[in-house]
Amino acid sequence: MHQQQTPQSECAVPQAEAGGLAADPEDGGTGGETWARFFHRAEGSLLHCDAKVVAFADRKPRARAHVLVVPRHDHIVGVEHLTDPVLLRLMVEVGVRCVRETLGDEGLEVMVGFHRWPFRSVEHLHLHAMARPFTSCTGVFKYRPWLPFFGYVDARALLARLERKAR
Repeated sequence: MHQQQTPQSECAVPQAEAGGLAADPEDGGTGGETWARFFHRAEGSLLHCDAKVVAFADRKPRARAHVLVVPRHDHIVGVEHLTDPVLLRLMVEVGVRCVRETLGDEGLEVMVGFHRWPFRSVEHLHLHAMARPFTSCTGVFKYRPWLPFFGYVDARALLARLERKAR
């Protein structure tokens, strides 16, 4: 399922001079882009934009390639509120494709997942798509599903559960 990609210029978000988002009382300076209320992006970091999701390079990469994929207009606080398997499948596909394109390796194994509360740093759903090795030893622990209800959630396992539930 390859969705029509929106030209990246249509995903442009107003930026304040200091690198933050511009202040607009109507939309918080986001140009109507929900994800932009939660994420600042560096020039050139936008990797994918379509009607449903946006993907960009993580500003603090924890692996050789580290991409974040977020819902473009829908605000979902975190993975525990994600119930739509179609959205999750799209997020996984976009994340995997962006990491592989970034590194130029179509066969590359890509890790995809989410942090649960209280371990997430941003209160807007964001999928981490990464290619190892990690850039620090903390990545081994931070991006590993330790227990079924604790810490990091593997997106492919969650997708399988949501799809079974939807049947």
